[in-house]
Amino acid sequence: MKESRTIAVEVTSENIDDLFTRCETILGEGLKDEYWRRTHDHDEPDLAKLELFCVLQDPASVRSVQEECGKRIDKLFEQYRDKIDEMPSSRREQYARIGRQGADPRAETIHAPELIEVRKEMPLWNDHLFVNDSGKFGWKANTWEDTVLREEMKDKTFAGWLRNIPKKHWALCVPYGQGQAKPLYPDMLVFRSEGNRIKIDVLDPHDDSRGDAAEKAAGLADFARKHGAAFGRIEMIRIVKGQTQRLRLHQESVRDRVVKVTDLKHLAELYEQHG
Repeated sequence: MKESRTIAVEVTSENIDDLFTRCETILGEGLKDEYWRRTHDHDEPDLAKLELFCVLQDPASVRSVQEECGKRIDKLFEQYRDKIDEMPSSRREQYARIGRQGADPRAETIHAPELIEVRKEMPLWNDHLFVNDSGKFGWKANTWEDTVLREEMKDKTFAGWLRNIPKKHWALCVPYGQGQAKPLYPDMLVFRSEGNRIKIDVLDPHDDSRGDAAEKAAGLADFARKHGAAFGRIEMIRIVKGQTQRLRLHQESVRDRVVKVTDLKHLAELYEQHG
């Protein structure tokens, strides 16, 4: 068993300032200075700088700080949600950037813009949320996307749809994966009329042979568990021999199995059982 020992190292104010500056990469701009202003001793002003640097070298301490800040931010966003929603888009985006700085992704309200910019594509589709001067929307959908959308359009409750274009600031983004979350943009949102209400379905035709398919399915299942009440159907979809198979993640029995999916073979088995 190794013995621990303490070694005293002489440092200069310049050394301490360099260590203190490194704290900003973890805390973000300005927070290290606020910590120093609130906690430093006038007789030993460098002590607070060293203290903060040492605390931030401990991953458990950093995680604890992040979790506490996340709770505080969630509480403030909940308290002022209506006021933030009433702000101009530029101001809302400033608050959105603050919310995205946490260690874990947090839910945001999607505000549809009046106009969107997209590449010119064919063929032209009807009933899209955004249309050109002719009332059409151009989308070169792949075979699976085309098939799924045409099936949805045949339903008597169908009211419209939105292509969920990746990386657009207004797009629905679902976190997935272990550790550092990665973004999943489900292919389309479908609007259905049920009585006096409009239900929003999240549909993602996704090639289940791709290496990320299992992780994405688990991520979408976890999203359905947390936020499913705000949507209608949430489905991961594949097409096999011309037949559409759907993992209905809005159904608890299916969702609880998919969230635990381990690999592509397991995912294929779940499609066979529930699709």
